[in-house]
Amino acid sequence: MLTVSGSAGYDTMKVKVYAFGSGGGYFVMILNKDATAAHAVRVTLSGQLDLTLELPSRSYTSLIVGDKGVTVSGIGA
Repeated sequence: MLTVSGSAGYDTMKVKVYAFGSGGGYFVMILNKDATAAHAVRVTLSGQLDLTLELPSRSYTSLIVGDKGVTVSGIGA
């Protein structure tokens, strides 16, 4: 369902992405573990979603994607 790519191996990447899909809806959790830098992340879902998010350092962002739209929430600097 979700492809994560980057120039470093997944274990050394500062941004981690986890996703769960059920009944046509999706929950996506994005963690920026970098203590000093913000990172841009693009989240796409064919025909439904194309979002670019700027994640502050040491932040948590979640997306709930459903029939009625997208809810984005986060905790960070």
